[in-house]
Amino acid sequence: MGILFSPIPGALLALFSLLFYAFFLYSVHRPLTRVIREMKLLLAAKKYSRIFSTRIDEWGVIAHFFNEVT
Repeated sequence: MGILFSPIPGALLALFSLLFYAFFLYSVHRPLTRVIREMKLLLAAKKYSRIFSTRIDEWGVIAHFFNEVT
């Protein structure tokens, strides 16, 4: 009874994890952090800035409506 496939080498798994982490930071964390920071400044009655975005996904929609409200 043999193994049909070999396990994924640790280096390949580490590389995949690093790429996924970089994608997550760029696509999710950075835009969300920017929107939340500007919303906090707005609610604290401090100087905030408009969020300029050319994205057409969910983050772009949130940025657009933040700009519309302010």
